[in-house]
Amino acid sequence: MAITYMDPIFSGIAAVEIQGPRVLEFVSLDENQAEFDVIGISKPRIRIIDHRPAVKRSMRSILKSGRVEELSNYFNKPARVTLFSEKKDCIIVRLEKTRTKRPQHMLWIAIGVGENIPYYEYKAIELQQMNENNYALFSLYKRP
Repeated sequence: MAITYMDPIFSGIAAVEIQGPRVLEFVSLDENQAEFDVIGISKPRIRIIDHRPAVKRSMRSILKSGRVEELSNYFNKPARVTLFSEKKDCIIVRLEKTRTKRPQHMLWIAIGVGENIPYYEYKAIELQQMNENNYALFSLYKRP
């Protein structure tokens, strides 16, 4: 996928956490990156491009074993996060390796949350209803 990046919405270090039984849909994997789409959020589509070596290695193993539940063990780690808006219908999230252990920001992607989410200083947030009681959440916020 050829992407033209615009000015970033956010660029910095963040803790990264996916929450829920299946939060990301695998798109592709090559030697440079693993790509995922966030499940449950369609407009705008959110594409994650992960350059972290541990995630790429884990995806190779997961594709062989089918044990998708293992992804969070490698994905839920701090990263250098850059958010770009590509036109109005797509947000690109680029994740890169960092050595920072306790970042000031949190990238939280969850499935099955209720409509009442915590109040934080959000840099980006998208909350979309999946069914009567469950929502998909994509958020980046400053930790309290």
